[in-house]
Amino acid sequence: MPLLVTPDDQDSNATWEVVGAPRRLGGYLIDLFLLNSLVSAVLAGARAQGWVGPPPADLFAAQPGELLPLVLTTYAVQVTYYFLWESLTYRTPGKLVCQTRVMGVDGDDPTTLSILLRTLVRLVPLEFLSFLGPWPGGWHDRWTGTCVVRRTDNLAEEPADDDAADRL
Repeated sequence: MPLLVTPDDQDSNATWEVVGAPRRLGGYLIDLFLLNSLVSAVLAGARAQGWVGPPPADLFAAQPGELLPLVLTTYAVQVTYYFLWESLTYRTPGKLVCQTRVMGVDGDDPTTLSILLRTLVRLVPLEFLSFLGPWPGGWHDRWTGTCVVRRTDNLAEEPADDDAADRL
């Protein structure tokens, strides 16, 4: 049971469908914006405290050791963000806006271990390209037995086309 529950989480009769790429992309872009903002804030705070120096002037010419604080901070913030949000709510802010959530492929809530593994798989280089294959979801879904779903049994019914023509 997540720490923060919604009516959807408490309704055992809810009907869910696996969402497609456009809705997932929307949630991803929202989360990406928030993650970049958090990484920037953490790095700014660390610089203000003197824990890390300024970034190299030319990132492409930088030595690996010069980029290590940036990379480690980015990974730490990303793991913390996804793990905390998804283990506590089965959602991230991006999923919340897009009205989706993480669920096990068996229809049960995902375990904390599957959420942790899902989060760590996101660190695999080029993992985002796994969405380009014929299978739904990315490696972080397939390798952990999870999927992203939205509730379908309480969606507002759209007006039929003939109703729209009657209003003209």
